Amino acid sequence: MLFGFSLKHYNINGGYGGYFLKYRLPDSSGFTQRNVEELEQRLLTIARTEDVQEVIASPYDTKYVVEGTIDTSSGGKMAIRSIWIIETGEDSPRLVTAYPV
Repeated sequence: MLFGFSLKHYNINGGYGGYFLKYRLPDSSGFTQRNVEELEQRLLTIARTEDVQEVIASPYDTKYVVEGTIDTSSGGKMAIRSIWIIETGEDSPRLVTAYPV
C-alpha cells in the first residue's frame, strides 16, 4: 500500500485552524505542530507493520482500523488507534483519524 498523507494541515493539539484529528492528543505525548513529522512517521510505521484489527466496507470506501504502540516525543509510550480509508476507485490509503486507546 502507498501512504500519501501529511499531518501538516492537521491540528493535533486542539484549537482552531486546519483539519483536526478526531481526538486531541495528550500534551504529555510531546507532539506539537513543530514536530508533527515525528508523529507522521510513527503512524506510518504502525500502518505498515501492525495487523489490521477491523475492516469496514461500504459501497463508497473501505476503512481499516490499525492499532499499535508508538514512542512519544516526550520519551514515553502510547497505545494508538489509527483509521485509514481507501475510497472506491482509489489505490492509496488516507488517514482519517488517530487517537490514544
